[in-house]
Amino acid sequence: MEKKVDILMLDYSISGFSRYAVKLCEEIHKLRPETIVAGCYIEQSKGDTIKGFDIVICAKDKNLDAKKIIDLFQPKAIMTFAHRFFDYMFTVEAHKRNIQVLNFQHGLYTRETVISTLTPKSLGQTLRKKQKKFFEYLQCSFILNDKSIMKTFEFLSNFLQNKSIYTVMNQFFGEICNADISYIYGEDWKSFYINEYYEKNTTFEIVGYPELETELENVNRTAFIDSSLPVVCYLAQTSVEDGLIEKETLRKFLEKLSECLTNINLLIKFHPRSDKHLYRTLFRTGKVLVWEEKAFPVADMYIGHDSTIIAKALYLNSKTLIYRLQVDRISQFEPYVHYIACENDDLNQILKRMYMEPTEDISRKLKKYVYKNEHEGALKQTAKSMIKYCSN
Repeated sequence: MEKKVDILMLDYSISGFSRYAVKLCEEIHKLRPETIVAGCYIEQSKGDTIKGFDIVICAKDKNLDAKKIIDLFQPKAIMTFAHRFFDYMFTVEAHKRNIQVLNFQHGLYTRETVISTLTPKSLGQTLRKKQKKFFEYLQCSFILNDKSIMKTFEFLSNFLQNKSIYTVMNQFFGEICNADISYIYGEDWKSFYINEYYEKNTTFEIVGYPELETELENVNRTAFIDSSLPVVCYLAQTSVEDGLIEKETLRKFLEKLSECLTNINLLIKFHPRSDKHLYRTLFRTGKVLVWEEKAFPVADMYIGHDSTIIAKALYLNSKTLIYRLQVDRISQFEPYVHYIACENDDLNQILKRMYMEPTEDISRKLKKYVYKNEHEGALKQTAKSMIKYCSN
């Protein structure tokens, strides 16, 4: 039975929808209540819930087959949030039917964090760590190639020749694997999309970076033992939890941070997936607080590594320090900051100097990378644009 919808949104997991899709649904329904929006995902973890959509479907219920799902919903437009096999499968199938494909930038991508190539050596590691996801993407590749074993073999052979998924997709499918509209955070992302994703047949619309619009809240200094000391907010990320950095590397950094506690009040803003046990040595000092609020904390200084949330800190305060956990692990924010440190530097002295120096407004410098949409907000502007493509 057909369930015609206006927009079909895609993400690998239900939890992924919470980043932008749910808010986009809310904005769309405010502007045009009769718009029907469906969500389609592959993975659901225990306790995952989803709201905002009129209809939700697990792609596994249709054997991950984009053709069957598009037949079911007959959408006027499709929205993706990444460039994965799953997204490409729907993009190609949608374009075969002249359905508009929209893409919303969902993160501050870097060449180091975007995993796009597969080598014979890394294949074994991928199978061990992400076996389930690997076979799901293998199935998507099979469907992409018209369920032809020979076509799929040729497709994957190219992928194994150290070619990125983006290169192979464009070689095999051409411009139909490009989104029609790409909603991006700032002017600089055009070159990234063109050079990395080969999105040469897309129309770019700069909508801004939604994270810059989040609520702010002042830190309660009286909660610390010595309220006269400057408050430094450490923006924790999941490099260890994701297997990108060794525990010992993080431990050495946290040890240096603990040596600064005589001169600062330390506030930690954890990532939702942070393993707090990694920080137990800091907690034992009794001088560290955890930020539990939904709003972003307004502190005197910030420390981060290469987490995307650093953009928010920089927009607020130029006294933001990038600490390289590895000398060769360079943050995408380094061109915009005044303070960079690594293991051989005296962190205590750098923080003292940071506190004494004047604060500078660097929002203009950041604008082309992460633009703050002061007019109506990134997601509202996107929602207005999306409605145009499904109101015919």
